[in-house]
Amino acid sequence: MTPNLRKKIELYKEYQIKPYCGGTLFEKCFYQNKVPEYLRHLRDLGIEWIEISNGTLDIPLQERLQMISEIKKDFHVIAEVGSKDSNKDMDICDWKEEINLLLQAGCDYVITEGRDSGTSGIYEKSGSIRSGLIQELIKDIDSKKIIFEAPTSKHQMYFIREVGPNVNLGNVRLQDVLVLETQRRGLRSETFYVEEDECKSL
Repeated sequence: MTPNLRKKIELYKEYQIKPYCGGTLFEKCFYQNKVPEYLRHLRDLGIEWIEISNGTLDIPLQERLQMISEIKKDFHVIAEVGSKDSNKDMDICDWKEEINLLLQAGCDYVITEGRDSGTSGIYEKSGSIRSGLIQELIKDIDSKKIIFEAPTSKHQMYFIREVGPNVNLGNVRLQDVLVLETQRRGLRSETFYVEEDECKSL
């Protein structure tokens, strides 16, 4: 699908960026019963991180936990919670329980599903943030272990304000990276006082 893959991976590593393939590729290999081949391919490419997700397939939690406990010997593991289907909803207690179980199984981070569109998982169909869910998650779980998918500037500003400027964010478009960094550093009017507020809270 992409040319010069090995060179690209080497370039990432040269700049201390840890490359990994998205969860949908894992799910495709799971669906085709080719997970062992997938793992061998990642090792061959020198990729040390892997995402275990169930955003498209309904892979039972216990099966994912078992895979994580086996894979963590050879890879750093990122898991994902939530569905890409906006019609599927999870109770807050189920979100918290699943995230905690994934972390206990050996995940380095857990991603909260939000899609590229910000219309499922931690978002309503309308794109509004399920703020009650987010507040419950960061109250009981170490937010440094969670990656919040935040595809729009509005979503990103919410997490910077609620969690802090160093919040882990995913699904950020390449063209939005510079704007996001200025938001994190309090160099935009929407987050102008973030750094000052952070200092006061210490």
